[in-house]
Amino acid sequence: KKSQVLNFEVLQDYLENRMKMQHIYQPTMIRTLLKSKNVASVEAIARSFLQDDTSQIDYYIEIAKNMPGKVLRKNKVVEYKDGKFMLISPDFTDNQRQTLMQICNHKISEYEKKFGEKIWIHRARSSRIITGSNRYNVLKNAKSRCADFRLWHGMYEKKEKNCIFCKLDKIEIENSLAFALKDKYPVTSLHYLVMPKRHISSFFELGSSEQKACLNLLEDVKRKILEKDKTVTGFNVGINIGKDAGQTIFHCHIHLIPRRIGDVSNPEGGVRNIISEKGKWK
Repeated sequence: KKSQVLNFEVLQDYLENRMKMQHIYQPTMIRTLLKSKNVASVEAIARSFLQDDTSQIDYYIEIAKNMPGKVLRKNKVVEYKDGKFMLISPDFTDNQRQTLMQICNHKISEYEKKFGEKIWIHRARSSRIITGSNRYNVLKNAKSRCADFRLWHGMYEKKEKNCIFCKLDKIEIENSLAFALKDKYPVTSLHYLVMPKRHISSFFELGSSEQKACLNLLEDVKRKILEKDKTVTGFNVGINIGKDAGQTIFHCHIHLIPRRIGDVSNPEGGVRNIISEKGKWK
């Protein structure tokens, strides 16, 4: 379906009489399109909203697409295709283009005078107040330990003098909150243990930042294993939590056990085989 043609008089009337402004975005967007011969990318329009503040470009791309983009499309002023907005109009003369842009400038100035700095208050730092419910949920998920690395040494370096993992001098692989080492008694070749640096017995007692650090390191170690040994075709990942689950060293650790074709006669069931006869469930 062919879009309706928007001539000079119609667009002038829209700008001066029919345009209902809730912000400066509509005239700013139209002015940008006029400057660029009626066609501009979404990013170019976003930049017109906030020139070269690159940290805000993504935000204004969404603004351009949703409001005023949707409003201007609904009012048959622009159309959108392949990441670009276009004025639904024939080419304007230079004088017409300048006239329309001056109207846009006037509309922006008029709106700014009417509402002042309030039009940008939604982007002000002071307006981004963290609600009590959000703060509670963040602290709850982090076990009341947010990832504030200014306090990292005191918060995450709890050691137990009799723990073999806490006493290690050399660490092969690590990130800020976790480390990994080869299992001293490997189930298979390249069997690794991944654990938090803080001494704690259960994975469920870790803060969310520590859990994430362990999982990120687990991914890093898996990648290193696959790069080193092309015969690895699978993995078992497991955590023993509590004496009755087989935990013997009470510093939380995750087993990453590489698996290979034929390493056992029947691998079906995987970790279910930790309890005899439970590997077969069918």
